[in-house]
Amino acid sequence: PPWALEGGNQGTPNYVEILGEDGSIEKVSVLTNRKLKQNDVIRIVTGNGGGYGKPADRDEAQVWDDIKNGYISKDRARDVYGVS
Repeated sequence: PPWALEGGNQGTPNYVEILGEDGSIEKVSVLTNRKLKQNDVIRIVTGNGGGYGKPADRDEAQVWDDIKNGYISKDRARDVYGVS
């Protein structure tokens, strides 16, 4: 995963999901020479960068703006930033 600085959290890695017609989801990190079924869907999820600075030090008003704008959930705000 991408690294963080000054106490921030690590980013997330890239991965691929194979969404089966039956509703199954298979998460893989590498997808080469893979036979797929006719109605399978490939979802490519790109990782995000690492954070800068301790999450608990982030201004609470900015965290609430992120919730309002749909960037993070209330649960994530509580768990990562200590805002509830």
